[in-house]
Amino acid sequence: MWKLRGAVLSEGTWRSPDARLVLPPGLKDSIFSEAHGVGHAGISQTSVDLKEWWHPFLHDMLKEWVRHCTVCTHHNTRPTYKPGVVNRTTGHTPFELKRGRPFPGPGRALQNTDPPPSHVHQNDYYVQLQSVVSEFAKQVRDIKDSTKDGDLPITDWVLLRVIKRKWNEPKWTGPFRVTERTSHAVRLDGKGDTWFHLTQCAPAVTPQRSLKEVRQDLAAAAAGNQTKEPHTSRKDTGQNNPCNEKGTG
Repeated sequence: MWKLRGAVLSEGTWRSPDARLVLPPGLKDSIFSEAHGVGHAGISQTSVDLKEWWHPFLHDMLKEWVRHCTVCTHHNTRPTYKPGVVNRTTGHTPFELKRGRPFPGPGRALQNTDPPPSHVHQNDYYVQLQSVVSEFAKQVRDIKDSTKDGDLPITDWVLLRVIKRKWNEPKWTGPFRVTERTSHAVRLDGKGDTWFHLTQCAPAVTPQRSLKEVRQDLAAAAAGNQTKEPHTSRKDTGQNNPCNEKGTG
C-alpha cells in the first residue's frame, strides 16, 4: 500500500517522497495522543505538530480521532485558533512554543545540501556566538523596557490593591495620600512605615473632602434620620365606625 502511494523503502524503513517516516499503524493512537496534548488542541494545530510523520490519510484519521475525544466533545464549544495565525511571527509550532523542543520524531531532510564545515576557527565561532547573544539580549532588553517600573504617574493620591479579598469586596481601597516616593515604591498616609510597590497602586483623583468631613456628614445624616418619626399606618379595626354603635335608628 505504501508503494502505491509513493512511499519508498529505504534501509528497512518506509519513507514518504519528501523523506518523512511513514506513520506506523500500531503507534497511531500514542502519537496522536502526544500531539493532541493535555491542552486538547484542534485538528489544524495537531496536524502541525505531526508534520514530521506521513500517511496518505493522516488528516482524515486525525479528524476522526479528535472528533471522538471525550474532553473535546464536552468542552470545545468555540473553534480553535489556527496555528498560522497564532505563530505567524515566530514560525514555531504550538508544541515547540510550549515545550521548547521539536515534536518527538524523525527530522526532515536538511534544506541545504552543503556539508557542514569540519573545522571552524575560534574567531569565526566567537563572532557567530556574539551575534546570537546580542539578538537574545535585545529581546530581553525590549521586555524589560516595556515592563520597567515607574509607569505610575506622579500623583498625590493613589488607590491600593487589596491582596486578599473576598469575591464581593472591592479590588482597590483608598484613596491614600502619598507621603514618600522612590523610583519603584511609595509610602502612604495611614499605612505606617510600609513601602508599597508601584504595581500595587493606581492613580486616584484628589478627594474634594477630607475623611473627617465625610464622617461628620454621615453622622449628621444619621442623626437627622433618627429625629424623624417614622410614619406608621394604623389599621382601621372598625371600633370608631358610627355604623357599629348600638342603638342607632
